[in-house]
Amino acid sequence: MLNPLISIIVPIYNSDVYLSECLLSIIEQSYKNLEIILIDDNSSDYSSIICKKFLKKDDRIIYYHNKENLGVSESRNIGIKLSTGDLIAFVDNDDILDKEFYFRAASAFKEYSDIDLYCCNFLNLPTFHRRNSIFFSNIYKNKLVKYNKFDTAWFYIWNKVFRNTKEFLFEYKYDEDIFFIEKYIGKNSFLDNYIGYYHLLRADSAGALNKNNHPYWNRGEKLLIDGYL
Repeated sequence: MLNPLISIIVPIYNSDVYLSECLLSIIEQSYKNLEIILIDDNSSDYSSIICKKFLKKDDRIIYYHNKENLGVSESRNIGIKLSTGDLIAFVDNDDILDKEFYFRAASAFKEYSDIDLYCCNFLNLPTFHRRNSIFFSNIYKNKLVKYNKFDTAWFYIWNKVFRNTKEFLFEYKYDEDIFFIEKYIGKNSFLDNYIGYYHLLRADSAGALNKNNHPYWNRGEKLLIDGYL
C-alpha cells in the first residue's frame, strides 16, 4: 500500500457539545487520504446541523442519516458497507485524535505489508479536559500515562486501524468492540505505544461500560490473559 485510503466511521447520536472538536481532529490529520463517513443515528439535538456544516467544508466527508435510532453497532455496520478504503477505523463522536494518528497507522501498513491491524495507545479524559486545556501539555500527559496500561488498549476499537475486508460486521449491542476485535485473533498486528487517541469519559456515552452490568467484559479480560490479544 503506497498511499492507502483510510475509511473513518463516526457513529453520531446527540453529541453536539463535543462533535465539532471531534470532527476537527479528524479533518486536521496530517495524513490526508481519508474517507470520513458520518452516520447520524437520528439525533434530536444540533448534531445533524453540525454534520452538514462540515459536509460543505470537506469533500472527503460522506453523511448518512438513519431514519430511526439503530444504535452504535448497526450504525457502524452501515458505515462499513459504505466504505471504499483499503483500511478502516472507528471514532466515537465525542473523542479527539492526535494529529499524527492516521499517518503512523498508514506508515505501519506501508512498511509491513502483512499486518491486518494497527493499535496505538490512548488516554481516558474526564469531561472537563478538552482540546485547549492543559491535558495537551507533556507534563499532564505523563501524569495520565501512569494510570493507563497499554495492554488494556486491546479492549477497544477506536484506537485501531484495520485492513478493510468488509467481511466483519458488528453483531452485538453491548461489548461490541470486544467481539469485533476477537475476529482478528491470529492475524498480524502492529502495536505502537504512542498516544494517538483521547477518549472522553462520559456516564451518558453510548459506549459507556459498567463491568458489573455487562458480563461479556470478562470475555475480553480472558482473551488477554490467555495470550490471544
